[in-house]
Amino acid sequence: MTEARPKQEKKWGAIPKNPYDVLGVMSNPTKGDVKDAARRMAKKHHPDVNPDNVAEATEWMNVINEARDFL
Repeated sequence: MTEARPKQEKKWGAIPKNPYDVLGVMSNPTKGDVKDAARRMAKKHHPDVNPDNVAEATEWMNVINEARDFL
């Protein structure tokens, strides 16, 4: 009988659903706040910066881009 492989733990935890939480901004942010927050999060979660976890980094980038476009 083979042992079950341990589930790979996600590096950054669950991705928030709320665009404000994704970017880490308060309600009613300025366009500059949204732009700065999106850049900050992109630097942290970009697949090129995280080559060991490309799938999750790509998922984060998609969520960051959607949040930026929404706000």
